[in-house]
Amino acid sequence: MAAAAVALPAAAAAADVTLTLARPDPAATLDAGWSAPFAVRLDGVAARVSILVSASDAVGTTGVLDPKDGVATGTAEPSPLDPALYQWVAASSWSFLHRPGVYHWQAIATDATGDALLGASPIAEVTVALPAAAGRRDRIAASVGRQGAGGFLRSTRNVPDRVDAGRFAAILGTSARRWGLRPQGPTPLVAGRADGHNVVGFSSAIQPGALGVQRDRIVRYYRRARRCLVYRTAAGQVVKRQCVLGAPRYVGSRVAERDIVLDPGVRWQAGPDYPGGEEYDLETVLLHELGHFAGNKAHVKRCQNSPMLDALAAGEWWRTPGDWYVNCASSGGRLAGTAALGRPRPRALRVERVVIARIVLASR
Repeated sequence: MAAAAVALPAAAAAADVTLTLARPDPAATLDAGWSAPFAVRLDGVAARVSILVSASDAVGTTGVLDPKDGVATGTAEPSPLDPALYQWVAASSWSFLHRPGVYHWQAIATDATGDALLGASPIAEVTVALPAAAGRRDRIAASVGRQGAGGFLRSTRNVPDRVDAGRFAAILGTSARRWGLRPQGPTPLVAGRADGHNVVGFSSAIQPGALGVQRDRIVRYYRRARRCLVYRTAAGQVVKRQCVLGAPRYVGSRVAERDIVLDPGVRWQAGPDYPGGEEYDLETVLLHELGHFAGNKAHVKRCQNSPMLDALAAGEWWRTPGDWYVNCASSGGRLAGTAALGRPRPRALRVERVVIARIVLASR
């Protein structure tokens, strides 16, 4: 889930409201991928208590966290058992709960209109951490897709300036081995061209709107059966033999070449950082296309725990079963200074099968 729109209230001329942060404890660490409860104690009268979580501790002129760095916000509700305790649970769909790091949070109290600031709590830190096991780049599980075989060359051509060539080679090699594939070194060949070699790399020869495509070049084989008529005399002597070839019948195919083509014009995030709101995660796209290379041609619908999603939006990723985030929210808004939030527009991840030759085998 993306951060909802926040409009900062103006400071009130006078306010007799005190907000005391109750939880999470500043020393606590939140496990990435789980919901997180926030609570604050209100001393005074306020119509609305809101929680703001920010990537920065920068504040504006009112002493409230600057919303341009906001990553989540919500309205706290009074506890039925303790009306002075206001609580809000940040659902696990908020992206910050999937991005390890140190965040800052604050509670603010306003009047019913939300225009007048009645009070603001101190700012506290909260840490989101990824469990060590969740970050391991293990082999892709059989429940996600089958392991493949074979190898490919890594193209050194058309690598975008924002992608470090060494980093590209490293994550490509790691991702390939997770699918049982073998990287075979660099090549000046361009990915996507019909050259008889399996090549992975960047090229503008890709369908518009696609982040990446895994392309199989197929040779199809046919056989034409020979049918013969034999004319004989009454005594059985052959006087004429007439043979014709029947229509070609498909008997099989083979993959002559497998390439993976990535769009060099995309704002790639090559890691280890997570993609920002306008970036696409390179490791995720490589894992996806290498899954096709390994023989898994089917896609799964978005919001499933798999790298084989049919589309990926900016700011999303799948690196391991315990380290992934897809924006499944149906609505959202914008915080000033951030990229478009809410439901982002996903871009396609494709697999193509191109027939490059049809060979008719000798008749039998």
